[in-house]
Amino acid sequence: MSIERQFIEIKKLCTVYNIAPNLVIELEEHNLISMEYTDEAILLDLEELGKFEQWMRLHHDLGINVAGLAVIQDLLEERENLRQELALLRSRI
Repeated sequence: MSIERQFIEIKKLCTVYNIAPNLVIELEEHNLISMEYTDEAILLDLEELGKFEQWMRLHHDLGINVAGLAVIQDLLEERENLRQELALLRSRI
């Protein structure tokens, strides 16, 4: 049994969060979120909404631009990779 994915249109998302569509597109261009494109609309998977909200909080509350958010994402991924590598090394001892 597969669960049907749910989406929100970027237009509606921008209205709800009072942001410009180019900000959402910029988030995708920096691989911070991923969107789906149809002939009728640009969509965000609701499973991505948590990440989107996290980036919006950092952007609005701390004034971090999208390039800065991308650096944060890279650092978080690197930290996770190092944690996994450390766990692997510890398991070999």
